[in-house]
Formats: sequence, structure tokens, C-alpha cells
Amino acid sequence: MTFDPTQNRATLSPEAVAQLVADREAGTPGPWREAQTWRPPIGNGPHNDMVNGNIFWGYSISGSDENGGHIYPTLAAVHNFPDHVHANARRIARLPDLEAAYLTLAAENATLRHNNDIRRQNMRDSWEAMQAMRGAINEHLPLPSIESDLMQGPENSVFCEVVATAVIGALSTLRASEAAALERVKVLEAGLADPVSVHANMLRGAIAMPSFANIKHLYAAEFAALTPTADKEPKT
Repeated sequence: MTFDPTQNRATLSPEAVAQLVADREAGTPGPWREAQTWRPPIGNGPHNDMVNGNIFWGYSISGSDENGGHIYPTLAAVHNFPDHVHANARRIARLPDLEAAYLTLAAENATLRHNNDIRRQNMRDSWEAMQAMRGAINEHLPLPSIESDLMQGPENSVFCEVVATAVIGALSTLRASEAAALERVKVLEAGLADPVSVHANMLRGAIAMPSFANIKHLYAAEFAALTPTADKEPKT
């Protein structure tokens, strides 16, 4: 087991996890059980902890077969100090469950870290996209920058509101200007369609007066009627 100071947590190396999995597959399956173990006394010394002629020896740890049945002891906890040996036996018996829990949590942790990496990358992509958006909009519509106000930075949702408010305001102004321009065009078109209005604006200098040649071109038929021809010349 190693301690990763950057993550402030202890972890098993990939090699240790691989060995753990291999040992679980090759070893005795769980759940394990702890049980008291007794043996005949050795020697003639006094034995105050004898039961049925046997002396307490410690605790054995046994596993389970594929059907969950009890099998031969896997190992023995032979520490012959009752104040500690039972607790140690229980701790050893928990090992398969702890291994299974560790592998489950490690898999969940790997998934969470993978999803967190994706989320962080999405946040970076969003930051860059919003910076690019602000830069593009700023060429036409100045916006606050993160340097002037941290709350206006792309990482803050307030910036979205600022952009939306500014863009909507600019679009509203543009649309109002467009509507006014279209209305003005209608007025001009109506004025240009009225000869009296055109004449009055020519006199005021608002509209350029056509040249004499232009007038003859516009009124070609009328000028033709005024021009003398051989058959219309006065007789003497």
C-alpha cells in the first residue's frame, strides 16, 4: 500500500490489486469463520482453562465451499492470549469481505474519477468557448472582462446573464433602427412617386434637377410635338 500525497489517500498499486485478485481466485473462498480450537494438554503443568480434558489453544479460521458449507481450517490464530486472540481472529475472518469491498469501491472510484475527468474537461471546453464568444462579441459590443470584475468571468453564470442582456439589448436597438429605416423608406418612396413633391424638393435643392437633355429624354413625345417639320412649316 502506498500513500499518494497529491490525493491525500492510501492506495494499492496496480500490481498489488492484481495479486489480490489472483490470491482470491486461488485461495479459500469466503465467508471465513473463526472458531475456538482445543487440544490435549502437553506436559503435566497446571491448566486452568481445560474443557473436557482439552486445553484452549486459540482460534482457527475456516472457509466455505462453493455451496457455503464449512471446510477445513484455512489458518490458525495461535496467539494464546485471550485478551487479544479472539479480536485478531475476527479481524482475519473479515479479510475476504474486506477484499471484496475494496475491489467494489475501487471500481466505483475509478468510474467516478473517469466521470469527473470528463466533467472537468467539459468545464474547460465551456470556459474556452465562452472566452471565444466574449472575444467575438467584444469586437462589436464591449463586455466586462474577468480582469475588471471576477463575477463577469466565463466561469461564472453571471457572465451568461451579462452577455444575454447585452446582446438582447443590442438586438432590440438594431431592430428598432431597422423598423424606423423601413418606415423612412416608405415615406421617401411615396414622396418620389408624387411629381409635385419631387418638383418642390428640386426647388429646395433636396433632389438634384435633371439636365435639359434628361428632360428632353423624359418628355421625348412632347418635345417631338413642339419641333417643326416640313409638312408643319407655316405657309407664306
